[in-house]
Amino acid sequence: MPTTQNYAEVVSRELGGDFRDQRAQAARLYGDVLKQVEIHQEQIDDLVIKAPVDGTVFPAQIVPDPPHMEKYETLPRWHGSPLEERNLGTYLEPGTALCTIGDPKEKEAILIIDQSDIEFVREGFTVYLKFDAFLDETFECRIEELSQHVTEDSPSQLSNAMGGELATTQDSSGRTKPLNTSYQALVYIKDPDGEFPMELLISGLKGRAKIECAPRTLAQVAWRYLAETFHFRL
Repeated sequence: MPTTQNYAEVVSRELGGDFRDQRAQAARLYGDVLKQVEIHQEQIDDLVIKAPVDGTVFPAQIVPDPPHMEKYETLPRWHGSPLEERNLGTYLEPGTALCTIGDPKEKEAILIIDQSDIEFVREGFTVYLKFDAFLDETFECRIEELSQHVTEDSPSQLSNAMGGELATTQDSSGRTKPLNTSYQALVYIKDPDGEFPMELLISGLKGRAKIECAPRTLAQVAWRYLAETFHFRL
């Protein structure tokens, strides 16, 4: 028969073992909870969109309303700008442009160049821009970048369906694309005389561009005219 002292030692050992097991289990549960908190915090952080630079928020390219018949053939989807109140709560596909961040005094323009003209255009060529909203102003720029890839979409403002001069069509997703094979060129817009309020050149303006190309011989001009008139294929 154990003495009182021996019985106390046995109980102490049993309790000590249970306590260590419970403490280890509690530590594991605490670690699991911390991991769940980190995962949820990462999900919350993903909902916050942070721009890599400071600047002014400009609206992204407007997504046109889908064709009339398509409205009844597929589930409705958002159109316009993602920032519009009517699009609150809609699903945005990965890669959707929400807005543009930039300096209102530093502007750039995208030129859409038809494939019949692209062979005469090079980076560094001088460009004269005129915007429909400021016909009295001519902006002298130069081509900074010239794409070597066919453009798959184009700003809806340039589309002939929206009053522009660019012949376009819409694919199954509602994206506007040039009807003819075209390429893009990038130019940086500069104030012609240092007095024009550049902040008036808001995103989405449309206009026309004249590019100073390299001189061509009379024979080259004549061949180009014949090729376009009779659609020669080499």
